[in-house]
Amino acid sequence: MQTYGIEKYGIVNPKKVDRNHSPAVLTEEALKTEPCKLMDTGALLVETGAYTGRSPKDRFIVDEAGVSEKIGWGSENKKFPLDKFELIYKKAVEYLSGKNVYLFDGFAGADPKYRVSVRVINELASENLFMHNMLIRPTDAELKNFKEDYILIAAPGLKLDPKECGTNSEAAILLCLSKKVILVVGSQYAGEMKKSDRKSVV
Repeated sequence: MQTYGIEKYGIVNPKKVDRNHSPAVLTEEALKTEPCKLMDTGALLVETGAYTGRSPKDRFIVDEAGVSEKIGWGSENKKFPLDKFELIYKKAVEYLSGKNVYLFDGFAGADPKYRVSVRVINELASENLFMHNMLIRPTDAELKNFKEDYILIAAPGLKLDPKECGTNSEAAILLCLSKKVILVVGSQYAGEMKKSDRKSVV
């Protein structure tokens, strides 16, 4: 089975790794495995549980040397300790290990001179479909030679213990600029991926 190198992130023994599937295939997968339905317009309606919008109190930027002094900290950009980020990252990749995993490799930014390559790793087909629509889809040649600048890992089924992880709730949206990693855990609201991805590369 082709795994496209996801072992380097700590995700091991996946049941299946699907990469850059078509919207039709992703929609079919979502309908089989998620609480969603197909509308008469052809749109996929997904039930996202407790999180039906972005959760500003659960969004953080990792506070680390070489980065901290360049960020305007405040109510929008809240500090998060590196050791807690590493703890949650470990939990996320362990959670995804042994599961079906969806990848989307694409670009943020239309101008090749400035665009950023992003690898999205999803637990859910519906969220992978969302990012298929959000990012620029590579050509076959670009996909063959793809090398990510950032990775975005979304594991909505992983619920955090705030006391252990230093979060405000069971969900966290974390940006680590030095490692170029974005984590979205505990929330199935796909807009968190869009906002986090945009914030990391603009």
